[in-house]
Amino acid sequence: MTQTRRERIREATIDEIKSTAWKQVGETGAATLSLRAIAREMGMTAPGLYRYYKDRDALVTGLLIDAFDSFSAALE
Repeated sequence: MTQTRRERIREATIDEIKSTAWKQVGETGAATLSLRAIAREMGMTAPGLYRYYKDRDALVTGLLIDAFDSFSAALE
């Protein structure tokens, strides 16, 4: 089944959020990961980011899942 335009845009935004989060982790460390800073860098409002992740922990969980999936694929 093909994705709707809205679903493609949502997926692209989630990918951009994760990419920006990884960049922030690389620059300042995981402890300082900030949804507000991610939103600012992306040109979004901080409350807008909460449409994609309910809180910082949800974003970190998503990043960890992606990291483990990548690691698993590399092992295979």
